[in-house]
Amino acid sequence: MYKRDDAVSPVIGVILMVAITVILAAVIAAFVFGMTGSVSKSKNIAFVAELTGTDQTAVIITNHGGTDLGTLGSLSATDGTNELQYRVNTTPFTNKLDANDVGRSIALKWPAASTSKRLVLTGTFTDGSTAILIDRTF
Repeated sequence: MYKRDDAVSPVIGVILMVAITVILAAVIAAFVFGMTGSVSKSKNIAFVAELTGTDQTAVIITNHGGTDLGTLGSLSATDGTNELQYRVNTTPFTNKLDANDVGRSIALKWPAASTSKRLVLTGTFTDGSTAILIDRTF
């Protein structure tokens, strides 16, 4: 005879408040217990690459600096599969860079067997992390 639906609105309100409280507690617990601490930071470093030579068989990589340049330990350059031969005044470029090396260029020679004009420059940093600094196809 009589419809009793005047308690539906308060019940839905209580359920929503409990759900919001549980979600907030989970987010706060994630920050407090360090669940977000495994997010890695990207490195801030810049290199520019351009083809050179009459037959386009060499590439010049120029260092443009960055806040993490002092933590760069070594560089590795490949064409995707083959290691590129790199030299700076006949000295291999594997030394640590610092802020004074901004503007320094590296000359790379493509391997004779390589048919690819892809350059992948990878940096290894002093904290053990690695990052791809350039991945470019000419």
